[in-house]
Formats: sequence, structure tokens, C-alpha cells
Amino acid sequence: LDPRYSDRAALSVEIQAISSLVAAPADERALLTLLMLREASRTSSPLMPYTMSFLRSAHEHIPSAWDPTTAEGASRRRGIVALDGGAALITAADEIRKVMSENYAALVPRALEKLPRLLGVTGLDQVDVAELYTFQRFAEMWLAIRSRSFQNGAHGVLVPLACLMNHPVEGEES
Repeated sequence: LDPRYSDRAALSVEIQAISSLVAAPADERALLTLLMLREASRTSSPLMPYTMSFLRSAHEHIPSAWDPTTAEGASRRRGIVALDGGAALITAADEIRKVMSENYAALVPRALEKLPRLLGVTGLDQVDVAELYTFQRFAEMWLAIRSRSFQNGAHGVLVPLACLMNHPVEGEES
């Protein structure tokens, strides 16, 4: 743990509270999403350069991440609908977006309440909660994780190296 967390007892209580937040596999992915958003917000993190190498911009290529309320998202969606089978793809994307919205609504408020130090709500390394934990950021990270993980029964694992082999090096066109 980061040495700036001087109140280890409070942090220990939060870590123990994680099990009360995770009642289903969907909760695990939602909580991982929040923790990844939090880690990505740190000014210094030994994990994020590696992790972001496979998560950066992943959402740009996933229709479920395209916010239909923005001009860019609406434009991308119109482009897909115009293609053969595009309407079915957008319908499926909207269903996934609905699931993410349900995951977000079910977990985020409880997690922010039960894990205030881990998620940067309180403590020395606070974040702008309203900016960091928006539904859109949550959706983008959730999808990046989902599209880059493998599931075996009830267990899932991120496999960044497998994902990296499927993409060109930075700066090259995919």
C-alpha cells in the first residue's frame, strides 16, 4: 500500500468491507473497474503505464462505449446503423450499456461509501469524485476490461500480453 496511507486501521477496515460489496461476478468486474479508474488517476503509479498500454483508447472501437447523448457518439452510431446488420449491433450495444448502467447504479454509491480511502473520497490523496467516477468513464473502463479478459467459470483474469500481441505497436495504424 502507498506509504501516504498512515491510518492503516481504517484502510484495513475498507479492505475487509470489499467482500460485502461483491455478491456476484458482475460486482467483481464493477469493483475492478472502480479500482482501475482510481489507480489511473494517481500522479504516480507503478502499475498504470503497463495497464494503460492495453486499456488506452480501447473504448473508441466498442459501440457500447459510445455515449448516444454526445454528438460524437450519435455520429458513430449513425455510421454503424447505416451498415448491413448495424441496427442489430447497436441494439446489442445498447443492451450491454444497460447492463453497465445497472452495475454502476448498484455498486458505485455503496463502494464510494464503504471504500472512501481506497477510492480517494477521503484521505491525503483525494480525487474529484464527480469527475473521476462518471458513468461514461466507468463504461469505458468496464468495456476495456471486459474486452481484454478471459473467463473460466466463475473466475476471470486480465491477460494484457495476449491482448498486446493482437495490436500494432504505438504509432502504427491498426
